[in-house]
Order: sequence, then structure tokens, then C-alpha cells
Amino acid sequence: MKFARQHLPLGTLWLVLACSLHGCIATPNLEPDTTERTRSDEPVAPIPPSITGPAKLPRPAAPAAPAVDPGVPTVPTLWSKLRGGFALEHAADRAAVREALDWLAQQPDLLERIQPRATRYLAYLVESVEQRGMPTEIALLPIIESTLDPYAFSSSGAAGLWQLLPATARHYGVRMNWWYDGRRDPIDSTRAALDHLEYLHGRFDDWLLAIAAYNAGASRVYRAIKRSPGRSFWELELPGETRRYVPRLLALARAIEDPELIGLQVPSLSSAPAFVIHDLDAQIDLSTLARLADLPIDEIFRFNPGLNRGATPPDGPHRLIVPTERSTAVSLAMRSYPKDGIRWTRYVVKSGDTLGSIAQRHNTSVAAIKSSNSLSGHLIRSGATLLIPTTRMNPGQVRQNPLLARRGGSYQVVAGDSLWTISRRYATSVNALVRANRLDPRRPLRVGQTLSVPGKSADRKIRYKVRSGDSLARIAARYGVKIRDIARWNRLNVADYLQPGQRLVLWVSIIGNFS
Repeated sequence: MKFARQHLPLGTLWLVLACSLHGCIATPNLEPDTTERTRSDEPVAPIPPSITGPAKLPRPAAPAAPAVDPGVPTVPTLWSKLRGGFALEHAADRAAVREALDWLAQQPDLLERIQPRATRYLAYLVESVEQRGMPTEIALLPIIESTLDPYAFSSSGAAGLWQLLPATARHYGVRMNWWYDGRRDPIDSTRAALDHLEYLHGRFDDWLLAIAAYNAGASRVYRAIKRSPGRSFWELELPGETRRYVPRLLALARAIEDPELIGLQVPSLSSAPAFVIHDLDAQIDLSTLARLADLPIDEIFRFNPGLNRGATPPDGPHRLIVPTERSTAVSLAMRSYPKDGIRWTRYVVKSGDTLGSIAQRHNTSVAAIKSSNSLSGHLIRSGATLLIPTTRMNPGQVRQNPLLARRGGSYQVVAGDSLWTISRRYATSVNALVRANRLDPRRPLRVGQTLSVPGKSADRKIRYKVRSGDSLARIAARYGVKIRDIARWNRLNVADYLQPGQRLVLWVSIIGNFS
């Protein structure tokens, strides 16, 4: 089944196992990744062609189809489609896989908990894997990586369904900028991840080794092969995370193949596509589209998680992922989409700028700039970034992706401010402000006092383990945060030396530090 793509000219017509088990391996919960990943930041480390291995595993016969409830329509389920493409040896007799099955048995409702995300994305993942002739077990990797959460973010900077690192993503042509992070986009990230897995399989000629290398890095797997008398995954000395990662994928596949084995609750999922891909001619304003199509803007962002802003990127990708059942409504709405549209410019405030001078320079209004950037006053600071509408149309509330929410920042207290008014202005909570600034909520604020305003959900709390050679400056540069913030979060002096093994708390934006 193909995923429909509609070409819509603008103005005429217009888609759980652990969140990134890298670091959550030891705990059977579904909280965001809070520890470092093993995966190498070098996606394509060369492996000599002399490293060869056994031929590809034969595809076993598909298991017998489960009994069909006569009261349920006989539409092929996604699970039967998955089972029909399984091609790996699940090795349920091996201790590591048995241990993973025991771990799964402790959370039999795992698939039910991720059902909303599975409904959106899993059919597309299975289709993409099948089109490449890969074992369909590969389509389950994002459950292991992120519990199918495109907003999942790890301490090493990996993001999205497939938990792609920036270097890996760039190598495979994924765009990451102020407007868009393709690592969170289900289409771009899936293409890149499958390209990478195909590359790894071509090097190792073994799917288990390719999956291990996806987690640990190709160079680490290659070194393990050189040290080992054999080259089977089960014989290699690999990091503990990787030794659990591969068995957990196999255990999940085995449990889906035979849910009664561990009492896994398997929700009904159709193999029909959940979204349609609409090609666009140019940038569009999402709030305008949502209003015309009577579609909640949050729903647009659930299907387009790669978008950072309330408009599609001016330089592409020029497409929109729309829920299948709303595709016609969106097509009809685009007939009345303003032909002149809205183009958005990213502007960095310079010393001496005012909202009035910026509005005049860009042929827009102060009200439009304030609305587009959620500004309640006229105060702007040098170095801040503003979203500028470049026509006189009323842009509505075009802000950051609401599912990413608002990034944190600093705020200088003015007369009349209170923790409550500031929390309302920045879509955060009084408790969050108190924690971020170590305040006594009973004491009044001082005019001129500078407060740190935490992000609502664009920021993720991660725990970083200091490595040899690390410094506050190096860590700050790596994660796009400030040295003084790291010091404040961890009650350090900026001049303190860090010790290898020391644990630090960091608040890192999942939007990324992209220009």
C-alpha cells in the first residue's frame, strides 16, 4: 500500500520499551532518555571489505494467522503485515532474549500505551521497510529507540523517532535549522535511518551486527570483531547497552509474533496509511491553514513534528503531512488560501533597533511582529531573534511549534511584576520559576532583578557524566547552553575544575542550537 502524495499548487489546491533505550536500559519505564548514548557520532566509519560474514538469514515461513472475530471487519492488521515480514532469528532460547522477554512481561500494556503514536507512524515505518526488502523487525526499532515519540531527545543530542545524532543526520542529507529539524520528521528521519542501516548491513552482511552498530557505532563493532574468535553478535564483547539493545528488539518481535507467550496486549492497528503527503509550492502559515480547514493546529504539529515554527520553512521541504481523514478538507481549504500568502523572515535584533524601526524596514506592523513573537510589550534585546511577516496580512498567532512550547530565557523584573504574572506571560508555572531561580515564593521580587525563565517543554532535563578533558566551556558549546547556567544548575563556580565521572544536570532544548 502506497502513501498518497497530493500535488497542490498554492492558490489552487492543496500528512514501549524505553524512550531511547540508550540510557533507560536499566529501568522498565517510559520516561525520556536521561543518560548518555553509546552510539558513535561517526555514522560511516569505514570497515575493511575483508570483514565478511554468513549469508543473510533465510526468511522463515509466516506464522499461522490468528483467529478472526466474525464481528470485526477482515481488514489486514498492521501486526499481521509485520509478522509476515519477520526475517530475523529471534533466538528466544538465548539468555539475553529470555531476560528481555521477562522485562517485557513486566509491562504487558506497553503497546497499548503507545497506541496513539503507533497509529500515526507505524504503518508508514512498516511500508518504508518493506519497500527496501528489509526484515520488518527493523520497523520496531523506533519503539526501542523512542517509544515512537518524535519529540524524544537524548543526552548525547540524538532526537526523533530513530534517535539520530546531528552528524549522522547531516551525513544523510537531513536538514536541521531554525525552521525545521528533520530528525523529528517521520519521513526524513526514516529515510536517513534506513539508509544508515542499509549501509551498515552492506558492511557487516549481518542484520544483528548492523543493528548493534546502529546503537554502538560501526567502529566499535568492527573492533569487537577483530578481538573475537567469531563474528556472531552473540560472541562479541560489546557495551552492556548494546548487548541489551539487540535482544530487546528480538524479544519485542517474538512477543508480537506470539503475544500469549508473555501476555502482551496488542491493540488493533490497521495497515492503512494514517496520513497523506501534500506537496506545496511555497511557504505557508499554519495558523491560517488550520483556520481555513477547521483543523486544530496541534494536530498539524502531531503529524509534522519536524516543524519548529508556525510556518513551513521558506526553503523547504515544501510539503505537509495531513491526517488521511482530513486530507480533503485541507485540499478544499487551500483553494481559499491567500494567493499572496505570508513569508516569514528570521531577524536578529541589532543594537538600537526598536519594534517600530524593524516593522518599517520590513513593510509590516508592530502589532504583527508582537503577535508573531508572543510579545506583550515593546522591549526587545540585542541578539534576540524575531519572526517577521513580510506582507501586510494579519499573521494571527504564528509562534513556535506548540508541542515544543517555548524556550527559556532571562527576564528583568519591572514594577508591578509578580511570579504569577511572569509565569502567565511565559507559559510556565510559579513553581518552575521558583525552582529555576531558587527563590523564596513568600518574598517579593525586586525591580531590576534578573530571573531565569525555564522552557515549558522544549527543554529536557538530562544528566551528563563528565569525561576526561571536559570543561564547562566545552559542555556548554556542545549543548548550546551557557557556562553560567550549567554552574547555576549544579551549584558550581564557573572556575571549578570538573572531575571525570562527575554528574551534571543540564537543561537542553530539543529544538537544537541550529542557525
